[in-house]
Amino acid sequence: AQQAEEANGPPRWYAVDLKKKAKIVNLALQDEGVQVLLAEMFTSGGKLSNRQLPMVLSSNDPKIIEGRVATLAEMQTHGPPGWWQVSSQYATAEDAARTVLIQQAKHGDIQGKRPWRLLVRVFEGTALQQILDNPVSQDWQISELVEASASLFYTPLEEAQLAKQIAAAAQQAASQARALAAVELEEQVLDTGELERDAADDARARLSEPVVFLTPDTTMNVLPSTHGSLLMTTNE
Repeated sequence: AQQAEEANGPPRWYAVDLKKKAKIVNLALQDEGVQVLLAEMFTSGGKLSNRQLPMVLSSNDPKIIEGRVATLAEMQTHGPPGWWQVSSQYATAEDAARTVLIQQAKHGDIQGKRPWRLLVRVFEGTALQQILDNPVSQDWQISELVEASASLFYTPLEEAQLAKQIAAAAQQAASQARALAAVELEEQVLDTGELERDAADDARARLSEPVVFLTPDTTMNVLPSTHGSLLMTTNE
């Protein structure tokens, strides 16, 4: 809300290297990735689900870049999946526990490492956006970046309410479909006086001989019954 009040323009997306090891610390997200994220958010009703599956943000590079749900607690490791060895840079326990969005190479490099960045959305004209617009600036705080990334997701309460709304809409749609079917059936009864429509008359010639079983067409162990209306096995 504070970002929105300070904003002078549309949202901007950045991929931030929290480890501050890359030459470009703050990387503006490419249009391809932005469109993927916006499409997923539109499909989900405006935000991302905490159960969001990985999304391919870039397939043009030799390495496929995915956007996926994580927490910084998962990424604050000396080994995989974070390869973040400077523990003094780590987020607080509260911030590290929040759901955030990261981009990460799907496959490892020659050393097996999968570079990753935190994905954030900030409004143009805000103080944070001006900092991130400088590719080498490190004047941001992890807490404000975590807030910008976590705001992309529904809270558990919002997600539960959304699930209830979807269930209610599905129930209403099913009820409307049943009502429509009932109206169509009622119209059919009014038109014909019957619940079911008769089949069209069969214009073919009627059979002149009674219907019988053709014994030659059956297996050796099958014979007509005494009354001729059933088939039975020979050993019976």
